[in-house]
Amino acid sequence: MTLPRYGQHSLRICHTQECSLGLSTFSARVVTVEHHFVSMDLDLKLAVADGHIEDAERNIRQVEALLPWLTAQGYSTVEIENQLGLMSEALYHLKEQRRLIVSPYN
Repeated sequence: MTLPRYGQHSLRICHTQECSLGLSTFSARVVTVEHHFVSMDLDLKLAVADGHIEDAERNIRQVEALLPWLTAQGYSTVEIENQLGLMSEALYHLKEQRRLIVSPYN
């Protein structure tokens, strides 16, 4: 199933047997379309949140991978480790924001 692009509407989305048989009323179709757009909005917000979380996790892994090399080269990693703590805290907040996106719909 391909999702409509932003601004396009699809009126042939239904979750009831009556709708699939062509017996639905206009109000049932409106509710079904509204449900579809709320669902798309939720999916979009979750996709964006998941992308931010993945980026943050990847950045943390990359910096952590540099620590042994920097230490072996004789560099102090105290400041970098402090920054990693801040990055981990930001990741926690990103995950919390994602949880808050989902919670009203459960």
